Amino acid sequence: MFFTLDRIEGGWAVFDCRFGSVRLPLESIYSGAKEGDVCILEHGRLSFCPDETANARSRVEALSDSLFD
Repeated sequence: MFFTLDRIEGGWAVFDCRFGSVRLPLESIYSGAKEGDVCILEHGRLSFCPDETANARSRVEALSDSLFD
């Protein structure tokens, strides 16, 4: 299952997924986390997915471009 880091607020990382939102303590996730990062949950562990993150950012950029052309 994929999760997207929506925001960091206080000491929490808020992730969005297809079932809603999940809040995790900031210290429990990988260092260098940024809003928009895509992660996968496998075997109870959350891992950063650089390829999925790049794909998601490209889709958002294309959508944004199409709205303002």
